[in-house]
This record gives sequence, C-alpha cells and structure tokens, in this order.
Amino acid sequence: MKEKIESVQKYNLHTHTYRCKHAEGDVMEYAAEASERGIEVLGFSEHPPLHPEDIWTPFRMEEDELDDYFQAISDAREQFPQMKILAGFEMDLYPGFKSYYEDTFLHREDLDYLIGGVHWIKYRGEWMWIQKADTAGHLIEYVKEITGLIESGLMSFITHPDSFAYGYLEWDADAEACSRDILSAAEEYNVPLEINGYGLRKPDIDTPAGPRKAYPLNKFWELASGYDVTVVCNSDAHRPGDVAGGLDGCHRIIEQFHLKHHPVAEAMKEVSSPYKVLNR
Repeated sequence: MKEKIESVQKYNLHTHTYRCKHAEGDVMEYAAEASERGIEVLGFSEHPPLHPEDIWTPFRMEEDELDDYFQAISDAREQFPQMKILAGFEMDLYPGFKSYYEDTFLHREDLDYLIGGVHWIKYRGEWMWIQKADTAGHLIEYVKEITGLIESGLMSFITHPDSFAYGYLEWDADAEACSRDILSAAEEYNVPLEINGYGLRKPDIDTPAGPRKAYPLNKFWELASGYDVTVVCNSDAHRPGDVAGGLDGCHRIIEQFHLKHHPVAEAMKEVSSPYKVLNR
C-alpha cells in the first residue's frame, strides 16, 4: 500500500462530491482520506442547485439532494470526531435569484459557510462560461460579478479569483485592470482570496507568451503582494485522492510573492454563517 503523505497544511475548505456531476466520491471517502493526510478542518463546498434559469445544471447538485448532502456531512462528523467537518457551498451570486437562494438553502441553520466563485457571466443578455471569456468587455462583466460576491458579506473567501485567465490569455492593461479591481475590493472588504490547487493539477494552456497554468496566475498574485489582502489555499478536490492536491504548489506561490496566509481557524471565527448574516 502506498504511504500517505501528510498535507502541507491542516485544512481544506474546497471539496466536491459526486453530487455536482463532475466529481467522484462521497463525504465519508473524502473525510477518510483527509484524516490520513493529517487534515484537521475539512469543508465541503458543493455547487448548490440553481434551477430558476437552468444555469450550469449539468455541473451542480439537484435540489432534492440537499438533505442527503447535509446528512452525509453529519454522519462523517460522527465517524471522524477528531476532525472539524463543515457544510458549505461554492456559488455564484446572481441578484435575481436571491429569494430562491434564501428559500432553498440559505435559511438552513446547518449551513456553515459559503465560498464565492464566478463560473458564468452575463454578457449582452447571454450567459457565458468564464473559460470562454476572452475580451476586455468580458473582463468588465467578470469584475462586476466577483466584486458583487466580495461585497455581499456572505462569502468566507473568494475561490479562484484569477480564473478569468483561463480564457483571457494575454497579460495586458485590461487583465491588469481587472486584477487590480478585484484586489482593491478584497482589500476594502477584508475578504480572503483563494489560491486554487485544482488549477495546478490541470494541464498547461497555450498563450501568446508560452505555456502556463490557466490559474493560479502568477501575474495576479504578484500584484496581490502590493495590496493588504490575505489568502487561503485549497485543493478544490474533485476526487478523494486530491483532498490535499496542489497545496504544496499553492504555498510556493505564497512564499514566492510574500503573501499573507489567512489562518483557517480565524477565518471561520470571523465570518458569520450565511443564516446569521441574513437574520442579523
């Protein structure tokens, strides 16, 4: 049997299960792997249902899976009492869906946290997957969406804030302006930004400047060193074996650009649960 290598950090707050339709495994399998890796805080962040306009439904959980999702997390807590296991969601925040969010899952007292991530933008009335966004106009819409997440007060952190670089291949004045707008908002609202390990596990993409990772984008994090922002590192695991995947590379980015690592224990204490935010 292959020896398990202990994780470079003691937490992972970005974990998916089979329910999102593009990941493998269930809560108990991830928890078992995390326990072997020495992880002390494990957060599940499934993509929640978004049925009102059927956006990205092939890549997110169904509404009728919500109770089972929370029950699976509760069962894992009993099985692994030494580990703090949290129930969360990774979500885009579309203003027109606010009442649906609240009625469907934000009202739940067993929801511990949310992480914000932009996967779709609305450009000229049409929804566009962020990986297809390749113009300055697309970047403007991306900034609107991501700053909305930051300003909402609901998000514990923002995941892969640099994922615009998946489709926007050049580092130019528009890419820099987009990055600075995101960093300025994160600084103003004191919302941590995530260095995402899943991007480090993906193949390089071809750009005019040569091959690179789609994200994390070094130019973005180099800029981040000039702002008073904090960062968290997560694996963005889509299978149990990746529950600590890419975290060593994320930490190398922290060291390379002298970034401020936000301790997860403090992050979870400082950010109220979505239920408390909505009802305060």
